[in-house]
Amino acid sequence: RRMSNSSAINRRHRHRITLLWKTAGAAKSLILLPVILLMVSITAQGAFPLTFEELAARLDETSEVRLARGAVESARRDRELLSFRGDPSVSLEPTVRGQTAEGGPFAEAVDFDASISAKIPTGLSDLGKERAVIAADSLQTALANLDQARSRAFLDLFSSYQAAYLAQEEQEVLEADYAAALASEAALRKLLAAGEIPLIELSRAEDTLRESEKALLEGTMDRRISWIELALSVALGLTSETPTLDEVSLDNIGALREPPELAAWAAANDPNIVAQGLAISHIDATVARLAKRDLTVALRAFLNAEEQSASLGYTFSSPELNASYQFPLYSIGEIDTGGGSSVQTW
Repeated sequence: RRMSNSSAINRRHRHRITLLWKTAGAAKSLILLPVILLMVSITAQGAFPLTFEELAARLDETSEVRLARGAVESARRDRELLSFRGDPSVSLEPTVRGQTAEGGPFAEAVDFDASISAKIPTGLSDLGKERAVIAADSLQTALANLDQARSRAFLDLFSSYQAAYLAQEEQEVLEADYAAALASEAALRKLLAAGEIPLIELSRAEDTLRESEKALLEGTMDRRISWIELALSVALGLTSETPTLDEVSLDNIGALREPPELAAWAAANDPNIVAQGLAISHIDATVARLAKRDLTVALRAFLNAEEQSASLGYTFSSPELNASYQFPLYSIGEIDTGGGSSVQTW
């Protein structure tokens, strides 16, 4: 009899401990409930619609595309600089000459002369042409890299958008699961109080509720993180609200090329392959230029008359037109050599 009474007492203690543990679990659920509802309300209250097209319009703001655009601008400036044949230049040079008769006073005569010269570039040398071609090819390579960067950014954006959209849809399912688990747990608690179900049924319901709580918290967090990653990928300012995304697909892109056709297309359009081909052609052009004789061919004509002189010339190796004209301006004094000679003093 004592042993049976002791067993009954132990069963009552175990039942009381189990009931207390279950009650603590229910209390924990009641504590977490406001937290979950707060997170869900923050995510949903200020939600604003956002489409994939709106984000795709900001592809040029991604870091990869911005770097590629900077490379294009740099290559374009290099091409313009190396393709420029040069500015025309004009210079005026005054000259003062003093003359003294042999044995006479210092600088009896002073002559003021002037010379004007002009240089007009008309083209590029062989080396300049080669550099201009290399700069133009570099620009084409930079433009191809920009197209490739935009394509990669588009696919990355689509992947991030899909992840954020799936997180949004999953959160809705998790909210429904949590609401169902909460309602089930409340209904079973009433049935237990009425003595219609065993305690194990309520225990299972509480386990389900706790699992749905955890899943909803993680799902809400995942949705927020996926939105932050999506916004940062297109340099979009972060907001306290998480937007509502629409479903999107890439059905309008069409079917991929067959492997042989795709390989041929990649060989003709891949920026890395194209750049290697251009580098080989540049080396061939350099070898051909260095194999040529380095001759400087120029034509020049001169004219001298009555203390005036003029010249006109053209250089073929470095296309440039040169012209000069020298003429007297004014003279002070006169030298009477008396059959002697005069010396230029300065």
